Amino acid sequence: MPPLTESRQQSLRRALEGIVGKAAVLTDPQELMVYESDGLTLFRALADFVVFPTSTEQVSALVRLANAEGVPFVARGAGTGLSGGCLPTEGGLVIALSRMTRILEVDYDNQLAVVEPGLVNLHLSWAVGPRGYYYAPDPSSQQACTIGGNIANNSGGPHTLKYGVTTNHVLGLEVVLPDGEVVWLGGKTRDPLGYDLTGVFVGSEGTFGIATKIVVRLLKKPQAVKTVLAAFDEIDRASEAVSAIIARGGRDGGAGRARGGGVPRGGRARGARGEGRGRAAAPLEGAQIGVRGLRARLARLHGHGRGHPAHATPVRTASRE
Repeated sequence: MPPLTESRQQSLRRALEGIVGKAAVLTDPQELMVYESDGLTLFRALADFVVFPTSTEQVSALVRLANAEGVPFVARGAGTGLSGGCLPTEGGLVIALSRMTRILEVDYDNQLAVVEPGLVNLHLSWAVGPRGYYYAPDPSSQQACTIGGNIANNSGGPHTLKYGVTTNHVLGLEVVLPDGEVVWLGGKTRDPLGYDLTGVFVGSEGTFGIATKIVVRLLKKPQAVKTVLAAFDEIDRASEAVSAIIARGGRDGGAGRARGGGVPRGGRARGARGEGRGRAAAPLEGAQIGVRGLRARLARLHGHGRGHPAHATPVRTASRE
């Protein structure tokens, strides 16, 4: 987009302020710099305007205005992403959803919640936690990232193998399309009729529209959680142990993670195939089996690693979770 003339910039600012209010429009270059990149700060792009709507109606009006004026626009969550998806590469308008943070509805009987896109991922689990529920998708930035951003990128996390990624936990969406029209995709049922348009939208990185309301699944918290750490003499054996855990149905918690670390006995350096120490860690969750059942699982896990516990030395369990 060519640079805006001063008169056109003032005209657009007045129009934007008429939609969201004067305090919700940024045009000062120093303020705009805050929104010139996401978590991948190597790439930067400066917008002409950053606006902060607080409702679906405002988002729709902003999109319609951008279309009428020929101004490019992009939605933004918390800016924790690493793909550059929220960068205004052609200038124009950034629609920041960080003020749309409400939990609109929680239905414990049907294990779902309706939230706005600016709600921080972890805040939903905090809100429903006292009743024994949580929201499963857990990106590494879950203390800061928003559910709207998770929708755009189909975010995952350590529990992906067992519980799936974001799309597996989204039932419905209220969406503002690129022309400003507001539509609903999916709903509050687990298996709606027709095409899975919700699944098509999740992960589209904002190219299909802007989600303004999101219906998500809630899960019951496990009755018990126990973390086990096994140290191996070789990284390959640690990896084999993780594969064995999964093959025997042990998709628990983080489902097992193997990593290299330290210098083994004998002084071999890390990096070569089969050399260096490896560690496998697996948080085990019990939905119904309780603590006794978890102890039985831990005993079986101690035997993984080429079928014999001697291949994992030592094996430790966390004293506290």
